[in-house]
Amino acid sequence: MIPSDLVQEACLILTENATQSRLLIRQYPKLHIMPWFLWLQAQWQQCAILDPSLPVLLSEHQQNQLWLRCIQRNQEPRSDTKALVSLAKSAYQLKMAWDLKLSEVLLEQTQNWLEWQEDYLNECKKNNFFDEWAWLWCLIDLIKSSVDINFQKLKIPNKIAFFGFLEFSPAQKRFMDVLKDKDVIVENINLDKIDATRKKINFSSSEEEMYAMVAWAAEETKNNIKRVACLVPDLNNKKHEIERFFFEKEKNIYIHSKEDFYNIPLVYSALTILKLLRYQLSIEDWSYLLRSPWVGAYEKEKYERLKLLETLYEKNEYQFSVKQVCELSQSCPDLLLRLKQISFSRKNQTLSAWKLFFVEILSVMGWREEIKLTGKEQRVFESWNKLLLEFERLSFLKETFFLKSALEQLHTLVAIWSFQPSGSLDVPIHILSLHQSVGLKFDAVWVLGMQDSVLPASPKPNPFLPLNLQRQKKVAHASHDWELRHAHRLFYALNQTSDKIIFSYAKQNEVEELEASSFLSSIEEIKSPDLYFNFKKEFQKDENQFEYYEDDRGEELDNVEIRGGMTALKEQSMCAFRGFAYQQLKTKPLPSIEYGLTPREKGIVIHRALELIWKELKTQERLIKMPLEALEGIILEKIDQSVMKIVKKRMSLFNSEIIFLEKKRLKKLIHRWFMHEKNRESFSIHELEKSFEVVFSGLKFTLRIDRIDCTDSQRYYIVDYKTNVLSVNDWLEERPSEPQLPFYAITSDLPVAGLLFGQLRSDNLGFRGMGLADDKILKPHTAQEWEDQLKAWHQNLNGLIKALKEGDASLNPKEGLRTCKACYLQALCRLYDN
Repeated sequence: MIPSDLVQEACLILTENATQSRLLIRQYPKLHIMPWFLWLQAQWQQCAILDPSLPVLLSEHQQNQLWLRCIQRNQEPRSDTKALVSLAKSAYQLKMAWDLKLSEVLLEQTQNWLEWQEDYLNECKKNNFFDEWAWLWCLIDLIKSSVDINFQKLKIPNKIAFFGFLEFSPAQKRFMDVLKDKDVIVENINLDKIDATRKKINFSSSEEEMYAMVAWAAEETKNNIKRVACLVPDLNNKKHEIERFFFEKEKNIYIHSKEDFYNIPLVYSALTILKLLRYQLSIEDWSYLLRSPWVGAYEKEKYERLKLLETLYEKNEYQFSVKQVCELSQSCPDLLLRLKQISFSRKNQTLSAWKLFFVEILSVMGWREEIKLTGKEQRVFESWNKLLLEFERLSFLKETFFLKSALEQLHTLVAIWSFQPSGSLDVPIHILSLHQSVGLKFDAVWVLGMQDSVLPASPKPNPFLPLNLQRQKKVAHASHDWELRHAHRLFYALNQTSDKIIFSYAKQNEVEELEASSFLSSIEEIKSPDLYFNFKKEFQKDENQFEYYEDDRGEELDNVEIRGGMTALKEQSMCAFRGFAYQQLKTKPLPSIEYGLTPREKGIVIHRALELIWKELKTQERLIKMPLEALEGIILEKIDQSVMKIVKKRMSLFNSEIIFLEKKRLKKLIHRWFMHEKNRESFSIHELEKSFEVVFSGLKFTLRIDRIDCTDSQRYYIVDYKTNVLSVNDWLEERPSEPQLPFYAITSDLPVAGLLFGQLRSDNLGFRGMGLADDKILKPHTAQEWEDQLKAWHQNLNGLIKALKEGDASLNPKEGLRTCKACYLQALCRLYDN
């Protein structure tokens, strides 16, 4: 912590990162404490008042844009240009911080980078800009060359102490030296050595390790310990995982990590609304907008908007234009009015003008007008407004932008925008990264993830700077020697954070076995039972917290038309709750979007083509006698008619390659099918695609039969076309998964002699069925066996229909977890939540 002599003096404390400043200010409210980089910016603001000709200090986002411009001007277009910006800027910062002189023979990528850097520096000089590192060297020169009276105008305090720095770059050391030359007292606050009780513990997985840390933190705070810390390597990338584990068990925490600004609902909704300006949106974006409470009049029209969304999904298109959605939005008048007010600008204008335009569009769409903002959302909104001001500042080069580029600038800015959720720091549990904790003190500390890949880390030299030069100048992260030296310093700092420390590591991740860091070799290892309590038991749900009420009955149905015909009965067979949800709650999944024709559309096309072909053929005899060329002509004609009926509704498929390929596939498949039909016992078509109503146990079912064949021996066979693989043995079960044909058999006025699945698959083509026949395609039955089978179906289906009628909603999946995995109602029934 901060030595007592510095507390009593008027001393400026500069910390290595913002987290250290936030926590120290809570402990030492009277001291002047701020992060090093913010203090540099404040010094520039002070100097700019004294000397208005001083170059303008570029923000991080402005620097990124300037580097991007310089790279694009000197580089062929590439998909990874944005990644190049980060690496190029980092190379420049390392060069400035370590005062590198590039004089040796250079590789091609370094020469390219030098061209970008020269362009960047020329732009800065031409426009009177500079960045924080150029400003640091400028400040060094100002201090070095200033006389006493001018130095006093800089308002640099007489004493500066640096806190939490594991090491300093040459530029920082030079700055400290010139301050000392001006009689400023400069100190580096050393870490107090603590004789800590240190333990290490291993876990079989990172999940167990995380649970144990959470349980440990909760237990420690119960023991009147004021402040504990959980130190997590790579915290920014693990933030959401940490939140998930901690918020299950413990709410009194503060995570010292910036939030993903893009995915905060207020921000994400604004960005998605602005995508409307692109004229076409993906189905995912329309899905979000139509279900979003951030869009105006949501409460008033939410059910109508859900129906509109269902309509969009049924059209099976990946994208819809604003015009297309307007044409379908008659049931959503408020949404329709808002969409019609959107103007699509093709202007080339400044980002200031685009900002005003974006704000206007958000207002037109009623963004957040119905939302009462929470405290956090209000802070997000304030940060959003600051972001828009920074967006305006990106016009610092006096450039103009078309809409696409303006939106890209906005999205890029949001992606790197730093938003630290404000909240009380007076909480018992703090989650920090390893470097954020340097110099801080806690009552107890748990250091997570201490694998050998973390400490020491692998070197990551910058690819644009000569590797030998980086190693020679001991540039950060450039070599194994630097990483090892840095790891020693960091591990020493971690050991000074508390007098009670636990280091943990997992022995396995999803890919490989892991080893503990070599730095833990001398630390005593303990097992999980020695750790106050059994953490697994700690996380079992307390059954006494819940009151259970068993309700597995819906309303009893009587004289009701059953929705979807056989679908309700099929759902009831798979699980009683599914049947109840389908019939009484009117649930159904949103269709999935498929490239080309959906499985359902492919089934419709095959059914329609076969219907049209048989309407022309009528009998097997005519099929056999028809010349092959004529048959193929009919097949092609009927496939064309069937496909075009679908394509007319989806003009994006018109003349597409995928429709050509689908027709080619169908021609081959249906041709094979009719060759197979020739080999059956002689028959004629009795009915095609017949619809009829059946009342069974007081419930009305609307049925549709694909085909009924009549043989020369006056036997009737019901045919159901299928494009998936099915087994007729399913019909023998008490709860058949495909009850359609057995139900047709027991309700038909005809003397049904057999049931047939017509499987139309290239890998499994033919008939499968059972009935009165010696035909090899049927599972044969004697007359008595067939009569017994019809009675069994009557009994089994009557049981299913009785359960459906009585509103049975019990959770009885036919095949247990296997049935549930394929079910779209998991979020509703939650049978396998645990």
